[in-house]
Amino acid sequence: VIDFATFEVTEEKSERIDFWSLVESVADGFEEVSFDNDDARSRGLICIARPVALRRCVTNLVQNAVTYGKKAHLNLRQSDRTIALAIRDEGPGIPQAELDAVFGSFVRLEQSRNRQTGGLGLGLTIARNIARSAGGEVSLSNHPDGGLLTELRLPLAI
Repeated sequence: VIDFATFEVTEEKSERIDFWSLVESVADGFEEVSFDNDDARSRGLICIARPVALRRCVTNLVQNAVTYGKKAHLNLRQSDRTIALAIRDEGPGIPQAELDAVFGSFVRLEQSRNRQTGGLGLGLTIARNIARSAGGEVSLSNHPDGGLLTELRLPLAI
């Protein structure tokens, strides 16, 4: 709750960030994470954002995938002037009608009060706010092969 309440008042300045390095360092903290692509074309993707905030955004998205989908498969690519990070988990996905609702503050699909099985319902809200503040977006969809597909898109720095 404190993270949510203080996010907008931070004085952190935007700077150029090597997005591959940031994602790789976040992924190193989770043994349930693997990369679908690990080639040179994915490296050197530079965006402009607040570094601590962007790390929080990526961490929240990866943590959700691992918590609710057991494993996270990451794919990083450039498309036109956009950096795209796709995170596919191995969980049950989210009912189609709930895909947008989960971005609301304090919305949780996991209904228990157990902190081990669910958080406060702020992770996706924070992640989307951070992405949007950097000119990007976070979206969710159910993957055709199962699991949830989370996509973080950010503008490529010029």
